[in-house]
Amino acid sequence: MEYFVQHYGPTIAIMSVLMTIGAVIDGWKRKVPNWITYPTIILGWLWWTGVAIKTGDWSLPGVSLLATFAAGLPLLVLWRIGFMGAGDVKLYAGFGAWMVPVPGFGFENLWWAFAYSVLLGGVMGLVDILRHGTPMVNVENAKESIASLTNSASLDEIRAKALERKKRQALLPYGVPLTIGSLAYVALLFSRWGVAGM
Repeated sequence: MEYFVQHYGPTIAIMSVLMTIGAVIDGWKRKVPNWITYPTIILGWLWWTGVAIKTGDWSLPGVSLLATFAAGLPLLVLWRIGFMGAGDVKLYAGFGAWMVPVPGFGFENLWWAFAYSVLLGGVMGLVDILRHGTPMVNVENAKESIASLTNSASLDEIRAKALERKKRQALLPYGVPLTIGSLAYVALLFSRWGVAGM
């Protein structure tokens, strides 16, 4: 465990700080800016390249690069149809770039971390709906979302309808649950496993 913390603790700490900065800005401005998302991704690649230089394991930068796209591409679909912001997509891509090469994490846990984030986002969304007292508006928006997914002729039409719906509802800054859920999953995973059994 001491070896893991010494060698991978800084990786997780830096990634956590970068994602937290993105989440705080998203909660405040309702947007995750490129000046935090792109450096998060690029620093992840550079970090794992540095580890490769030190250890001789040149698969690590490749895994980091692949993980960036594995994390970002599914969310890119949600952005394309207007269901998620581009900053959220890039923020999670950065999470993949940093975390997937960490021993004991890998691609499988990338998906579990996202599942935790989705669950937390649902809870936060429900609390937000109750706080604003707008359950019927949200029910109608949900019906319209499903209808647009099944009846629209193109992705552009789905996106246009989603962006129109956003004008009449309180938006959840999804970078917040994405970060909290992902970091909570990382903490749970490594504490439960005794930090990957090391």
